[in-house]
Amino acid sequence: MRRCIVFDLDGTLTQSEEGIFKSVLYAVDRLGWRRPDEETLRKFVGPPLKHSFMGLLDMKEDMADRAVELFRERYVREGLFENRVYPGIRTLVHALKNRGDWVAVATGKPHDPAARILEHFGLSKWVDRLVGAGEAADESKAELIRAALPEDGCEAVMVGDRRFDVEGGRSLGIRTIGVGYGYGSEEELRKAGCDTYVPTVRDLIAVLCGDMTLPRGPFLSM
Repeated sequence: MRRCIVFDLDGTLTQSEEGIFKSVLYAVDRLGWRRPDEETLRKFVGPPLKHSFMGLLDMKEDMADRAVELFRERYVREGLFENRVYPGIRTLVHALKNRGDWVAVATGKPHDPAARILEHFGLSKWVDRLVGAGEAADESKAELIRAALPEDGCEAVMVGDRRFDVEGGRSLGIRTIGVGYGYGSEEELRKAGCDTYVPTVRDLIAVLCGDMTLPRGPFLSM
């Protein structure tokens, strides 16, 4: 049976903290707000930006809205390419497409920057559907995942590095895989109830591909 594998983007397909961190700092500097420490910055990767500015930096809603605007001002200009694909990810998504699986990406990023990232790093040719913020009934991860699924039935799996990915998949009744190489901890992912936890991309390949013959090629991270 064809499977539908839905991936998160940041911390699952790409290692994106440089561009995100620099864009958060750009926003708070422009607002004259206090700079977060590195531990706090890491928590910005994954959740909705407004949620993070309000919850992590104690901003009021109107200030958080302005911070999101400033973040995106820098991010769409240069931050989205301060990024790289995790080694092994290209091999994985290529192998899934060769198998005949549906490959999708569900991300809290707006569609345009997410699409530019996938195209820039050579992943878009293996992705059947990309769903970003604003393209679902609401911006919850569950609705983003739901919108990424094909119209016909399939065995669905959600793959992500934060509790929001796991909780979103579980709320839809689909299998979830928490990846430990991203920005969430093993404790966070297991507490959220992931069905499978994998610490590395190699382990993720083993879970999703099993004994499949993997495609050969350079697949260099950029």
